[in-house]
Amino acid sequence: MSAPIPQSAFGIASDDPIIITATLWRGAMIDRFAQIEFFIDRTLGCCVTAAIAQRSEAETTLPRQRCKVLLKALSHPNLVTKTKPARDSLKAVHDVWDERNALCHGRLKPAAKSVSIHWTVHEKSGGVAKQLRITPAQMLEKLRQLERLKTSLGSQLGAIDKLCERLGT
Repeated sequence: MSAPIPQSAFGIASDDPIIITATLWRGAMIDRFAQIEFFIDRTLGCCVTAAIAQRSEAETTLPRQRCKVLLKALSHPNLVTKTKPARDSLKAVHDVWDERNALCHGRLKPAAKSVSIHWTVHEKSGGVAKQLRITPAQMLEKLRQLERLKTSLGSQLGAIDKLCERLGT
């Protein structure tokens, strides 16, 4: 569940450039994560068709779990020698997944020259409160990094999709 910026902080009378910047950045980041999820889902489908992944595992509802399932599938003997770059990119996606959760489920709090994102990470031992303070320059750098990762992963998984199609026929 997403926790939006409080309406009192985002109104016609009080539009602050930092709030607008943070909101646009948040949307752009979520869009990149959504594209990554699409690539993962598409390739999992190809892996299921090629009998490299189990449908029941590939259709798990949690995106982070689907990433793990795809990592496992890309280690299949028929693929392992050709999938190292994609496995490395998927590991990088897995490493930044908490940022996706913060963006989708966190609450933004504006300050003069930065924004704080507050969210809870739910672990087996219970919820852990997290916080990230970020400036507009840092926002742009994070967006650039995620865009590069998304572009690389999309290309790498596209090649794997073609490989799986050949294996499935």
